[in-house]
Amino acid sequence: MSKSERPPRPGLSPLRAIGSLWFAAVILLLLSVAMACATVFESAHGSEKALAFFYKSWWFKTLLGLLAVNAGAALAVRYPFSRHQIGFVMAHGSILLILAGAWVTQKLGIDGRVSIVEGQSVADLTIPQDVFVLESRSSKSSMEINPPPLLDAGTVKVPGQPAVSAESVRAEVLEFAFDSTARTEMRNDNPHASLAIEVSFSETGTDEPAWVPAGQAGTVGEVQVACIEITDEQELEKRASTAPAAEGDGTRTVRVEYQGTAYQLNVDDCIAATQPVGNTGMTLRVLRYLPHATVAGRGQITNASNQPVNPAIEAELSGPQGIETRFAFARFPDFQSMHGNLRNQDVKLILVATVDQDVHAPVEILVGPDDQLHARFTSGRDSFFSKLQAGTPLQTPWPQRKLGVSRVFKNARPHRIVSPSAHSHAEPRPAILVRLTSGQEKTDIWLQKYSDQPVVLSGHTYRLEYDDKTIPLGFKVALDAFRIGNYPGTNRPRSYESRITITDPASGRVESRVISMNHPTSYGGYTFYQSSYRQTGQHTASVLSVSRDPGKPIVFAGYGLMMFGVLLVLINRLKSTAGQAPETASRDGKEAL
Repeated sequence: MSKSERPPRPGLSPLRAIGSLWFAAVILLLLSVAMACATVFESAHGSEKALAFFYKSWWFKTLLGLLAVNAGAALAVRYPFSRHQIGFVMAHGSILLILAGAWVTQKLGIDGRVSIVEGQSVADLTIPQDVFVLESRSSKSSMEINPPPLLDAGTVKVPGQPAVSAESVRAEVLEFAFDSTARTEMRNDNPHASLAIEVSFSETGTDEPAWVPAGQAGTVGEVQVACIEITDEQELEKRASTAPAAEGDGTRTVRVEYQGTAYQLNVDDCIAATQPVGNTGMTLRVLRYLPHATVAGRGQITNASNQPVNPAIEAELSGPQGIETRFAFARFPDFQSMHGNLRNQDVKLILVATVDQDVHAPVEILVGPDDQLHARFTSGRDSFFSKLQAGTPLQTPWPQRKLGVSRVFKNARPHRIVSPSAHSHAEPRPAILVRLTSGQEKTDIWLQKYSDQPVVLSGHTYRLEYDDKTIPLGFKVALDAFRIGNYPGTNRPRSYESRITITDPASGRVESRVISMNHPTSYGGYTFYQSSYRQTGQHTASVLSVSRDPGKPIVFAGYGLMMFGVLLVLINRLKSTAGQAPETASRDGKEAL
């Protein structure tokens, strides 16, 4: 029969076409191209955008869905299955199992983090899901935000977001900004008394003013300025005539804790000469005492004044493991244990000294009764006191520098103003545009992520918050201790280790665990990984990644089933090839005869 005389091939049914090998090859090719493009895109724009534009996009999920349909159709057209098709069924069934596990992970899995400060505990974890919160005095409502992905800085409409209500106010999210900037202006409309002054420290006494609230100190120009509110005339006169506390004020001791025993040493004695620490074989010498320790440029610790605002010592400790220099602060006894690479890990230095709890700075502005203004300048041991008038700059002890107070607010309220940024920063801060409606009154306000803002509408105060979503763990995790291991001879971190205590109120269990970079721990269906750490003031917070993946066992079962199925297919092919070889040899022999 010639080629043209061969009967035409019967047409494939739609199900057979969907489950065909060529359709599977097309889908796999498209998935391979998509993942290759995603890899290149991720290197240029980061993992978060790659997830949004590729792996979490509707078209990528459609390709995975078509792969599942192809595998299911391939099984359907071959049903009922013969004994020789078991390997084929297992291989294609494993694809469905893996995709099902991935779907379970997406729907029910959790990837988040917890940040715990030493000595504190948490009962919630944070997940990367944007949440907007509207809160009033009597009610609180929230909603999840699903903004479309953005490649660069800019704004985009956010359609289809549900509105939330609290009391008589309705809030809806209109726009999303990938990056934003914020500035704070002071308003004099606080319903409660709250003093703040606008200060300038410059050549003219009017340039670059900054607001300093009462009871606080802030940087104005290149100097620290404190605002102190005084309501009593006698107290004002007392402060005007009192010089800063002398350096030798009070008794100062340093406590050396070693192997459960504490040794008390006088600081002045340790300054005069090296002192032995009991019978431990160690010695201590105080190199300098700083009544008002502060951090200057390049991280250097220097003394700002002779007032005991932040007493500290720099000491030289000699012990069996060598000589090392340490700092000890009266306000922060655990400072040295959280910083630096200590040789004598079992030795702890604690400075015991009188601490002045009042706010102090080189420049102090005293606001007395009837808005009387006075300025006190402290430079080393010298102190200068002078009257000050709002709007009239005052010459200071610093050359070519004048101090000026332009405004005094008795009902100060900081108001945060957020605006979208046209340029993307290294660490972008997203923002949302929220419209608040109360009757006929409407107001639009930009709200920056990881911040909250009070808003007054129709005579009532509401709180707006834009943050990540938190969910309860069902148990508490406390950080007992956090340790940083450095590379020998350097301050570069090599490893992190968190010692935690898990308290489960439901079962009453209390367990202690250790989490390091390569040793996670699991509890309550969650797995905790040591991720990083951050400084929170003078305390260290351990950052743990937390995951719950209920689809993982399903995916692993799919991998195992696929390997076993492919192995059976290969065995059947080898048996079939071995069985066909004798028949072919016999047929060839007959033809030869």
